Parts: sequence; C-alpha cells; structure tokens
Amino acid sequence: MDRGLTIVVAAATAAAMAATVVTASAPVWPSPVWDEMEDIAFLFDGYRARGFADQIVPCNGQNAVYLRMGFHDLAGHIAANGTGGIDASLRFELDRAENSETFGTVMEFYSNFVSVRASLSDLIATGLHSAVAACGGPAIPLRVGRVDALEAGPNMVAHTYDSLAELQGNFTLFGFNHTELISLIACAHTLGGVESDENPQIVGNITKVAFDTTTYVYDNKVVTEYLGGHPQNPLVSGPSKYASDFRIFNSDGNATISSMRETDAYMARCQSIFGKLLDSVPAVSVLTDVLVPYEVKPVAVGFDAGDGGSLVFSGEIRVRTSDRPVGSIDVVSLVYKDQDGNVGTSKILASPVEGGEASGGYPEESFYVDLLSNESIASFVVNINYTNGTQESFDNNQTEFSVQNSVFFAKSLSCVSPTSTNNLTFNVVAGVHKDFSGQPVFMNVTSGVRNESTFVPSADLYRDVVTMTLVNSSSDSAADSNYVFYTASYTVSTWAKYQTTFDLVVHDNAGTQISQSFVKLLDFVDQECESTNLNLQWEVGYVNVDPVGLGVRQVIGINGIWPPAEVVAKTNTLDVPTALHFHGVVQNATSEYDGFPGVSQCPIPAGGSYVYKVTLSNAGTFWINSYYEGQTVDGLRIPLIVNTPDDEARYDEDYIITFSDWFQNDYETLMNSYLTPIGKLPTPDALLIKESLDTSVDMIMQRTFRFRLLSMAAVSNLQVTIDAHNMTIFEVDGVYVEPTDEGSIKIAPGQRYSVLVVGVAETKDALFNYLLNAVALPSGTTEVDASETSTATNLLNSTLTLVYGIDNPLNSGTLADSSESGGVEMAVFDDTQLSDLEPLDPIAALGPVATQIRLVARFQLMSDGNSHGTFNDKVYTQPKVPSLLTALSMSGTGLEADPTVYGPDTNPFVVKYGEVTEIVVENTASTGYPFHLHGHAFQVIEVNPDHGYDPQNLTAVPDFPMR
Repeated sequence: MDRGLTIVVAAATAAAMAATVVTASAPVWPSPVWDEMEDIAFLFDGYRARGFADQIVPCNGQNAVYLRMGFHDLAGHIAANGTGGIDASLRFELDRAENSETFGTVMEFYSNFVSVRASLSDLIATGLHSAVAACGGPAIPLRVGRVDALEAGPNMVAHTYDSLAELQGNFTLFGFNHTELISLIACAHTLGGVESDENPQIVGNITKVAFDTTTYVYDNKVVTEYLGGHPQNPLVSGPSKYASDFRIFNSDGNATISSMRETDAYMARCQSIFGKLLDSVPAVSVLTDVLVPYEVKPVAVGFDAGDGGSLVFSGEIRVRTSDRPVGSIDVVSLVYKDQDGNVGTSKILASPVEGGEASGGYPEESFYVDLLSNESIASFVVNINYTNGTQESFDNNQTEFSVQNSVFFAKSLSCVSPTSTNNLTFNVVAGVHKDFSGQPVFMNVTSGVRNESTFVPSADLYRDVVTMTLVNSSSDSAADSNYVFYTASYTVSTWAKYQTTFDLVVHDNAGTQISQSFVKLLDFVDQECESTNLNLQWEVGYVNVDPVGLGVRQVIGINGIWPPAEVVAKTNTLDVPTALHFHGVVQNATSEYDGFPGVSQCPIPAGGSYVYKVTLSNAGTFWINSYYEGQTVDGLRIPLIVNTPDDEARYDEDYIITFSDWFQNDYETLMNSYLTPIGKLPTPDALLIKESLDTSVDMIMQRTFRFRLLSMAAVSNLQVTIDAHNMTIFEVDGVYVEPTDEGSIKIAPGQRYSVLVVGVAETKDALFNYLLNAVALPSGTTEVDASETSTATNLLNSTLTLVYGIDNPLNSGTLADSSESGGVEMAVFDDTQLSDLEPLDPIAALGPVATQIRLVARFQLMSDGNSHGTFNDKVYTQPKVPSLLTALSMSGTGLEADPTVYGPDTNPFVVKYGEVTEIVVENTASTGYPFHLHGHAFQVIEVNPDHGYDPQNLTAVPDFPMR
C-alpha cells in the first residue's frame, strides 16, 4: 500500500462551465453534510472523479432527462404546507404514464451514489445542477441536506394539453408566481425536445423534435427563435391543443419572455429560478449554504498500521487552482501539532507536478511520511508558497485541520473476500488508543437494501451495529505502539458495495462518542484477503418458522437463522447429536471431514463442537447438510458455492435456486410413520424454492444469468422448466460439461445443474414476468409434459418469478401466458444419454478394473416387521466405532482388509487405494432414486433404464465418460 501525504492541485469545473459565479464559502472541514456531496458535485473527470457526471459530460440528450426529473420530482409540492418538492418521491411514481421510462434507469444509476451522506433527493438536485452546467448553463445555487420521501406524492405533473389556468394553478401551489412559471419553462426548454414514442400526437412519426436549433447547448435560442417568429419548439408551433409553451409565453403579452432576450439576462434569470426550484423542499429538510468547492481539502487523511509497531500518517491535500495557477505554486507545506499542542517540524512537500486531472485540472503529486505512534498528529495547517515569494495559509476557518487519532481504520490490515456468488465479506481492523482500554468498540454499518418492487429503485439504507473483537495485543503489528487492534467482519450483497459505509466508534469514560466516520467499502473493495481459508462459525440450533402457512414448526437453523445465513468453528446447541456432510466435495486425504456418523466420524454430541477443515479443490455447485438421521428434512441444509475467475466471465449475474421438500411434521415423526410394514415414503406438504413459496429473481433483457439449480429435497424427483426461456446446461454435480440447450430438466434429490438463461430479447416480451416451474414427479412417472408444469394442479409444484422490472419500468407486473413457449423447445433433457454430458476436462475411461461391487437396491419387509431400504438384502447398521477409525486403528495388522472388523451389518467393501473399482447399482424399486459416492466424482460408463444388469449385453465403454 502506498503510504504518505499526496498533494492534489485542483481546478474546479464550475468556473469553466458557469456563466455566473455564486459567491459562497466552504464550512469547517470535516463536514458530514457537505463533504460527500461536494465530491459528487464537482469531481467530474480524472483523478478521484466520482463518475456522477459520466452520462452528461459532454452535453447530450441525457442532460434533458436529468433536468426533467427535477421538474417531475417537484410536482406535488405544496409550499404552504411544507410538503413535497425535491424529495425523491419520484422513485415511487415511475409507473405513472407521464414519467419517462428512462427515469427508472437514471434512478438506478443514482442509487449507486446513495449513502448515509447523500440522499437520493440531493442527487436528483445535483443531477439537474450538473446537467445545466455541463451544457454551458449558469452555476445554479445548490444546497444539500434533503430528506427522502417514503411514499409517492400527489400527481400534479403538468401536461401539454392543460389549460393556462390549470398550469398556473399547480405552479401557484408549488410556490411559483406567473412570471416565475414563464421563466421556468423558458429555462427548462432549451435542452431536450418532444419524442414521437411518447407524444406522436404532437410530432407525428418524427423521432424527436428539439425545442431549439442548438440541441445540446444551454442558451436562450428557445427564447430568441420564439420572439423572432420562427420557433422550432413543437410546443409552440405544434397542434394548438398541445401548444403549452405558446400559451405560457404569450400569457403576459410576451413581457417576461422578452426580458430574457439578452443572454446575460436569460442566464441570470435561469440561475435564480432553478435555484428556487432546487430549494423547494419539504419542511423536514434543512438545507446547507450554497455548495462550493473547498479551496484546500484534506482527503483520506489519517493513520494506518505500519511495520514494526509504527503508525503511518497518510492522505491527500486537494488544492483548488481556479484562482491560483499551478505554475505559480512553488511549495506546499504542512505544519502540525502533536497531541500535547507542540508544533512539529514543518513537513515540506514536493512542488506540484503535472499528473492526473480531476474536474478539469487536478494535477497530482505524492510525498510519503512515516510517523511513529508517539508522535501522533492532532492538527495541521496547510501553507502554499508561491513563486513570487508570497504565502497563503489555510487554517480551516481558524480551527486548523484536526486529525482524530483515538480510533482509526487500519486499511492496510483490512480486506474483502467473496463469501458466495452474490455476497462479499469485508474484514475490518480498527486501531484504538490504549487510553480507551476496556471500552467496547463498535462498527456501525450502513448498506443498501434491495427493493423488490418493480418500479422502485434501490435507494433505501439498512443500518446495523457490530461489536468488534480484540485482536491479540501481543501481535507484531501492535507490540510497540500505543494502540490495540480490534476486528469485525460483515457480509453484504455484491451490488450493495456502492452504498456500504461504516463508522468505527468508541466511547471515553465520560460516555462521549468518538469515531472515524464514513469509511467507504469502495475505498478498499479491491484489497482481497490473502487467506484462501473460509472460516465459518456455525451454531446449530432450533428455530421456529412457518414458510408455507400451515402453522409454526421447529426446524434446525444456523446461528438462529433459517434458511441458514453465511456466518463464522461450528457448535451444536441442539439437544441431539448432529454432523455435517459436504455434498459433492472431493475429500482427497480429508475423509475425516466427510461428516457421515459411523463412517468418518462420531456424531457431534449435544452441546459439543467439531472443526471441519475442507479443501475446496474443485469448483462448482455443492451443498452442506446433516447426515445425522433425518436432520436435513428439518432444515439443516445450505448451498456451498465454489467459484473460479473463469466462471464469472460466462454470465452477468449468478442466482442460487434451491428446491426442498417441506414436511409439517418433524423427521422423527416421519421416520416412525415410515418404519411400518407398509413402508410408504412420506409425501411432502409443500415444495419450496429458495426455501419459500413466494420468491423471485430480477432479470434484464439480453443479459446472461447463471441459475444454479440445486435440489436439497428429501424424496421429490423434480422436473424444472422456465416459461419461454431456454436453459443451457454447463455444469452437472460439480463437473463442467460441453454446453447443451434444454427446455426442461429432471433433478433428483442431491443433484445440481448450472444452466445459463438469457433474458428475453424484445422489449415487448419484457412487459411481462415469467415463471420457473418445478413439479414433483409422481412415483413411477419419468416425466410430465413440460408445457403443462405450471398448470399441473394435481401435482406437487412450486414456482419462482422471473421479474423484468429493473431495466424496463413499463413492465406490467403480470405473468406471460405459460402456454406460449416463446420458440423454446420444451423437450425434457434425458440424462441417461451419456454423450450429451461431455466433460470439458475429459478423463479417459479408467482401467483395468480390479474389483467389481454389485449393489441391488430394494425396499422390503425385514425381520423386525418393518419395511426398509436395503443393499443386497441387508439393512445398514451404524457401527459404534466409525469405520474410518477402525481402519486406522487396524492399519498394519492386516485386519484392516477384513470386512468383519467393521461391525455386523455394516455391509463393508474393502478396496485398495489407487485401484479401479467398478460399481454396479441395480434399482428394483418402481421409482427412480439417485445414488452418489462420497468424496468421488465417478465415471458413468453404462446406464440402462429399461432392464437390470446384463453383463452379456453392455454397450461399449465411452472413451471419455461423463462424471
């Protein structure tokens, strides 16, 4: 990590863009309500550019959208009551006909900048301010501090067919008089125009007619062309019913519009009227002074952990060069005071050099300085020496720039790692001065919230408080310093990284809060954790839930949550034993962690613990579940995803879609009902998708999505289809295969498929939502007609909705007709055709075969009077000593090869390491059952669904069998 103090010399864009300068001064730094919005509003280009203006610089058609959104958000303002105005209520109004479908796209873009210090309504105001400036318009006075609305406002948007009285009536409610109404329309309609797809009654088939002849320039042509008698403006020269601009401009005999004929007068009027528009806010909002750039601004200034117990003071000083040319600056220096008020040696910083630019002129230079922790900086002043011998001193409005050193974010010790396909975990280390020893340290997290509504963008925030844990104070990083270190981890959705910030908080003995505030996840999101170990601490216990509306029942969750959430050693707080199996994971030399009680380990006793160390050597889709009796049925199940960089290049988004059986009775009740002479398998009360009866995924037109179809079902063999969408299989049970397109897939319990699903291609198709349908196949049934899966009311089924709402605000929210296939061939994929699943990394057929094991599976009545599932007519009995431990204890005696030492009715087969074993499985039952071999990805060389094993009638072994 680069450490030190960087001097960034900056020229503010506003001076270059603005025709009129607003005189104002910046507040004392740091300012929670000012600093973030100042960056967003003024750092347009280059170094540390925020990217907020990327869509409007240079001036283009999008600028008019930003401006129009400000108007539509204003509509609904009742000035007299102090309600409505620029309050982001627009995000709840996107389904209204008068709001352009592009508003939703812009709202989603804005949501990337929303934070605890940047409200959506402030961003809407900043968008209008920036859009006008980028096209050469005036510097609109921009204040911040708006509070977002929580619901839609009244519908008071003006229409082109409104009468003059209706228009003025609404604007009077907004707080604008007649002259201001005329001025506002004249100032707005210099950008943009009227489009045929929204208003064909005005412009006919012409795609777009601009308001004036200088489409992407903010000027007063809309005024002069109107007064000159040759207006291009379709709201002046178009059909009289819709000529709203003509009615407004002419309403006072053209007096107001004539006063705007001169450019300077026009710009001054527009600056004033737009300033009033942006200041029209609910009474609950308290606005700041006019936002202007800092002349000198510390950026990311603070401490970090250095080597050998030292602290590193680092950061950047941004210097505005609009009024001080770069060439006139000789030296920038920093004079600091320590904690006792002693003035330290002036740190002379190298003369500015040309470097990266930001906002039209931000050259960058760097100087690094290491300070031991006992020289902690408390405050500093920035001096600029000029080549003419003069000096300018910046003391932060006579308060000096203070440096809080009681608690700091140790960026060099913090990191981020993906914990699943859609989530990432950030591990934060905080340095806390020893003066606060014994005081709790907190990380207050603010992150984004996914709003599932079709029309409402993600602009809400979720707040959480995490207690940090003391790191061993004898560690090298803290041994000789005045600081101890604390750590905490937090997991957020990958898409929420833009909105995630946190404060590090400690209290002194008097209870006063001290914090390092507003640390952004984005500032270190690229610092990946070096460790390849994923440590999960799981407390397995009971949780009461009711996901299907049949009444609350007890299930087994993890850390008090069901469905299980990803967390950090594993403790069993159940009143019964448990064990965890990693389904599909190759356990090469780690079979003691396979999680099968009686085979690889003893069950974890009630109140006990066990540490699983599993090497995730193969990528793909797996899952973790209990192998103690029937605890999987009671909810102890969770997906396990292992990714590679090559995976993510295939698709834009990754969805884990689980299928599971829901039984209203617990597994002990189910087992007692099964272990009878009849021995009928229990029927699930419901089929869950993503552990819910009502779930959805967001889709985007023509984007590619990975659906991980993972069956955690207990008994249900499933058939899965997606209305009007193909599925391209490319991973099966952790093995990547040559892609194959299918319309319907059968999935057995424990089985996993990864498929690629491409969003619909046409806008008209995205007006609807679509269903993923899962049907449980009845006993003895191999498949159902895929076109009837969503209407098979006589079958156990469930659905997941594919929602096309993110990129298409016009989505109706209704479901497409499931009988329409959309051109998708709905034939059911036949997984018995081995050639259709060719591995991408083919392995030649193994041989020669040293041992053949033949297993005949059947359900039959046994001597205890109950029906059991058997292999070779034997019921498996769990040994008192796990088989693995027996093999290890007998190693070297020769007895390890004797099947009898493993216990009666354990049905063992002893094979030699490295030898090829051929296993023949015959299922004599009337229903298909899946079989898998723990810790191995075996080759499938023969499948015959029509008859039993016939060694005289085998097909040729494939050269490169599927696995």
